[in-house]
Amino acid sequence: VKKLEIWLNKIQSKYCVAWGVHIDKKFENLDLFNRFDLIGCRSKKSIYQYVPCASCLHPIFEKYKNVTGSGEVRISHFKRMIPKSVSINLNPIEKNVHLIANSKKVITTSYHIWYWAKLLNKDVEIYDDENFDKPLTEKMYTLPKEINYSTAKKLNISFAKQVLKLLKNDSI
Repeated sequence: VKKLEIWLNKIQSKYCVAWGVHIDKKFENLDLFNRFDLIGCRSKKSIYQYVPCASCLHPIFEKYKNVTGSGEVRISHFKRMIPKSVSINLNPIEKNVHLIANSKKVITTSYHIWYWAKLLNKDVEIYDDENFDKPLTEKMYTLPKEINYSTAKKLNISFAKQVLKLLKNDSI
């Protein structure tokens, strides 16, 4: 939250939009968020409009949306490593989506890897460990039970239209 406040104070812009961000429940009522013109939050149980990450608009998902894979792949969040992990969430999206698409099951500690696996209709498991700084069961309690590629795209395109409307109203 402190970094966000610093960022908001440094960058002077006419509009401020948060798109597909994660906001912890304990922070969502901060006055800080009143400074935003529009908020789309990837947390399903948030007080803000639900908008999953815009990464679903990347063309890589069209390429792999019908690929059936085999076996299991483990991809870690860079701060939460899991045994036998073959990649981390900081690697290029193309690499991780390729790994996900060519697998049947994905085990991860990363929101984005979980999300991309869901977009590609894979069986995905969140690996949790009591030694993590913040238990993933707390961090990821807001994930939707069901999300798919088509719905994620529609939600992001709808949000984009809201952003455009905000900008157009200003030019009238």
